Amino acid sequence: MAPAARELYGKPIIEPNVLYCNMLRPGEEIGTHSDVPEFRGINRLSSPSWLVVLCHMSNLFEDYRVHSATGISYCKQAMLSRVVVLLPVSPTLHHYCADQDVKQGRMASYHGIDPEAPGHVHPAVANSAILLDTDSTYHHTDRVAHHDFPAQPEKAPGTTMRYDSGEDKWVVVSPDGERLMAHEFDGMRMSVSWKAQCFATEEDRQKYKDHSDDLTKDMVFEALTADLRARGIDVPEDRGELIKLCLKTYVTEFPRPEAVAETWAAVEESSFHLGGSGTDVAAAK
Repeated sequence: MAPAARELYGKPIIEPNVLYCNMLRPGEEIGTHSDVPEFRGINRLSSPSWLVVLCHMSNLFEDYRVHSATGISYCKQAMLSRVVVLLPVSPTLHHYCADQDVKQGRMASYHGIDPEAPGHVHPAVANSAILLDTDSTYHHTDRVAHHDFPAQPEKAPGTTMRYDSGEDKWVVVSPDGERLMAHEFDGMRMSVSWKAQCFATEEDRQKYKDHSDDLTKDMVFEALTADLRARGIDVPEDRGELIKLCLKTYVTEFPRPEAVAETWAAVEESSFHLGGSGTDVAAAK
C-alpha cells in the first residue's frame, strides 16, 4: 500500500497508523459518509467532528492538514459485494491491485462537487484493494446479498457478533445474551482498512509530533470569519449562529438520490438499481 500512498499525494514519508476490519452480514450496508480528517492541533480527539470536517471543506487550513491515505482490501468474495465512492473534492483515485482475476464486485466514484452528477463503477473484488483520500470522499457500500435478505434493523448498543467454532458460523448476540441470528462466513463481506499519514518532509512529520505549529480553535474561527466577510457575508456575533452559517457556506452538499441511482443504473443486480438502499436514500434526502 505504501507505494500507492506516496503516489496519491506525492508525499514520500508514509507512516501507517490504523488497521481495522469491517464485516458485513447479509442485508447490511455502510451508509454514505466521508471519514473525519486531521489537522495539526485539530482532530477527532481534540475537537468535534463537525469542526474538523469544516476545516477541511473550507479549504482554508491546508498548510496544517495531515494527509491520510486509506487502503481498503477485499479479503474474500461475497455475494453482491460492492463499494461506491463519491468524490466531492476531486482527490486522485488510485487502484493498487494484486494479480488476480476480476470476478464479481464493483465500486463507483463520483468526481466533482456537483451533488447531481453521477459517478463511475469500478471493480471491488477479493484479493484486491483500492487506495484513496476517504477524508475528501463520500463513499458507501451496496447491501450484501440483498436479494435474499432485507435491510437489517438497527442493533441495540452492546450487540456483538461472535464466532461459534462448533457451528462454524458468526452469531449475533443481544446485550442480554440472546442469540439473534447466525451467518456462514461465505455469505458475509469482509474488508480490511489500512490508513497511513503522509508527510512531504521530515520537518512536516516532526511538527506533527512535537506540536510546535498547531492549529487552534481560535485560529479556525478567526480565519472563517475573515473569509466570510471577504465574501461579503454578514457575520453574526452569536457563536452558535456563526457555526450554522459556516456549515451552510462550506460543507459540500450531500450526493442526491438521483445521482446515486443513475450511477448504479447499469448494475442491474444492485440494491440501488432495484429501488435504492434505504439508509442512503434517506440520508441523501
